[in-house]
Amino acid sequence: MARCELSEDINNCPFCNKEKMECLNAKTKCAFRTEENDNVANNQYVRKERWYEKYYKNSPELLLDGEKEMIEKWMTAEKNG
Repeated sequence: MARCELSEDINNCPFCNKEKMECLNAKTKCAFRTEENDNVANNQYVRKERWYEKYYKNSPELLLDGEKEMIEKWMTAEKNG
């Protein structure tokens, strides 16, 4: 069953089961409808490769002076939170 993510206090959708906050309409694509197996619905963070990581890993020779150090600082800061 799909979950309705629209805020309960403003939700006037006729397809929403207000008790369980479930979307009962499988035919349309609602922006507030999320499937149970969806990572966003389960609040799981899926980390994607940052734009600078692919250059750092695959083509470090293309980096300009100082960029390697800057990327290393970003990566260190990200690991430390």
